[in-house]
Amino acid sequence: MITLTHDAVLEKDTFRFLAPVPEMTVFDGHSVSLRVEEPLELPNEVLQLATNVYTGLSEPEIAKIEKIILNREHFFDPRGTTE
Repeated sequence: MITLTHDAVLEKDTFRFLAPVPEMTVFDGHSVSLRVEEPLELPNEVLQLATNVYTGLSEPEIAKIEKIILNREHFFDPRGTTE
């Protein structure tokens, strides 16, 4: 079995290839296997997660996290040094 990858978009219940498919790759009537890759999260889910990022944390915990986030001292340190 040969495995080839061709990008396609589903439109009106039909897959449309995004680039020409070589003649010998797929013939009408041949069975194929499809692997559908979905985004990990929908934009609304990402926004929901962002709004809850500090949920359950105390004020001191939030302050500590924000201090770490805003500290750019080691931002480009190749050793990845942290406090």
